[in-house]
Amino acid sequence: MTAKEILNQYWGYPDFRGQQETIIHHITNNKDVLALLPTGAGKSICYQVPGLMLEGTCLVISPLLALIDDQVLSLKSKGISAVSLSGIQRFQDLERITGNVLAKPPKFLFISPEKWKNEWVSARLSQMKISLLAIDEAHCISKWGHEFRPAYLDIAEIGESLGNPTTIALTATATQDVQNDIVELSGLSEPKIVQGDFLRANLKMMVIKGGQKTELTREWLKRVKGSCITYIPNRTKTEKWAKALSKVGVHSLPFHAGLSSQVKNRTSQSWLKNEVKNMVATSAFGMGIDKPDVRLVLHPELPDSLESYFQEAGRAGRDGKDAYNILLLDEKNDFLLTERSADKFPDLKTISHYYNTLQSWFQIAIGSGEFQSIEIDIHQWTARYNLDAKKAFYVLKALEKSGVCTLNENGRVNSNFQFTVPNRTLYDMQLRNVALEPIIQLLLRAYPGILVDPTRIKEEEIAKHINLPIAKVEALLQKLADMNLANYLPKTNKILLQWLINRQEDSFFNPQNFQVYLHLKEAEGKRVDAFKEWLNTKECRQQKMATYFGAKVEPCGVCDNCMRKNVSIDNPQEVILENLKGKAMSWVALQFSHKAFLLYPELLEEALAELVQQEKVSFNGEQYVVA
Repeated sequence: MTAKEILNQYWGYPDFRGQQETIIHHITNNKDVLALLPTGAGKSICYQVPGLMLEGTCLVISPLLALIDDQVLSLKSKGISAVSLSGIQRFQDLERITGNVLAKPPKFLFISPEKWKNEWVSARLSQMKISLLAIDEAHCISKWGHEFRPAYLDIAEIGESLGNPTTIALTATATQDVQNDIVELSGLSEPKIVQGDFLRANLKMMVIKGGQKTELTREWLKRVKGSCITYIPNRTKTEKWAKALSKVGVHSLPFHAGLSSQVKNRTSQSWLKNEVKNMVATSAFGMGIDKPDVRLVLHPELPDSLESYFQEAGRAGRDGKDAYNILLLDEKNDFLLTERSADKFPDLKTISHYYNTLQSWFQIAIGSGEFQSIEIDIHQWTARYNLDAKKAFYVLKALEKSGVCTLNENGRVNSNFQFTVPNRTLYDMQLRNVALEPIIQLLLRAYPGILVDPTRIKEEEIAKHINLPIAKVEALLQKLADMNLANYLPKTNKILLQWLINRQEDSFFNPQNFQVYLHLKEAEGKRVDAFKEWLNTKECRQQKMATYFGAKVEPCGVCDNCMRKNVSIDNPQEVILENLKGKAMSWVALQFSHKAFLLYPELLEEALAELVQQEKVSFNGEQYVVA
């Protein structure tokens, strides 16, 4: 089958988008590729279509466990064989699953780079015929990147151990330094570098300055017709923003990693079906979700970096129609960026202290603990040792960046279950244990493949079908695991951590052993400076951002800076008085009354101050009226 025939048969699309076809052409002609494609450009198609065209298995390396799960489910729903080795901890499960993979190789095998460090896994998978190696989120390989992962440095060795198959590295965000690192460190051989169209002429990027963020947010959401996403940096604030916006007439729901999988699924489906207008979410929302008609992406609070903003902004206007990216600023933005950067990189003494309390809590002795997995309730840990919860989280991230551990900070959003014994053994168990019969029968009937692969299950659905409380269902599932009949990993909101090295003494925490971490701290400072420069620039927003990522585009003509060149107002006071005839208006309503006031809020501020001083306008605490 041709690439287009595969695309049409499995995805239902008649044609490729953007640079997809060019990338696939290079891969099928045995050329390595570095694909620099913006969010929403369909990166997965670029390796999934050639993966189906080539003989053998496509090995996909990805750092995002939730995204891996979604990709595996999506491929399986299309009738394509796909297996994930990420998230599996018990040796017997790894042994069985890798055995199944070798006996019946899937078309797609997903793995995290940390999992490859397991010698058992790497030794067995090296026996496979890998036709294509796909490195997703390839910027994680670079110490100049914003999401560096130490295990990504082993990717060149992975390629060598597999016989150097054709390789594609994919990312949406890569400066020139990061691109150079990807090519050098991932083992790409004379790669074709393919960059998607950076300029999004339908996206109107606007940085609006002013202190009344809640009112401005509400006004933008009310005025823009269609679906919206409001991005907030942390979980707690998403809940607060969603409630506040719903109270003032903008139907909003929160979305963050702390919600149960059932709530997240119900929330996202409501938004996808346009039952709710606005999703108030952390940065994780949007990955793998293709909703083309998002008309507004709003940032009432600063994102972490220019890279994060670029990815989140790219989720608007994927249908090519006009859409807005609005970032609201106040006078504290430079200070907040600097403070946030300092929080993210605690000093080595702090890291050592928090590390020791965590190891003591789980009673791990010095010289032991390698590959041990633990589940952390960060609030219990910090309360027990009188620690700061926010600092504790960044200590864990620092340990991950330094190769000491791996983290899944979002916990396990779905329960996984797999029978580990033959069907005959289960049949005998049902005959001997009547209490287990209903749940065993339902699992076998409702979840095809549960005898072969770890499978997502929903305890609430099982409880409904066999008419038992959810707590009883969970107990029965755990009993099956305790009887060595199955492997059961219940969903959890706790942070999942696996130590990659044995517990170290205090002397380990020195600059020599943390060179990478200290380099990352330096790189973070440079990113903060670049973000500040972009926020305060008077140049075209998209052009300035493209330059940061090593691309060249013409001025977009639609960002706030481009529009300022064509917007003016001769007499601001007259415009204000005309708008206030016979009615009272708030500051935000006046700001939206003329494009110049929106783009130049200082004009409105000065004109109103003069009118109030002249006693032509008065302010009643909420609104302005003609005096």
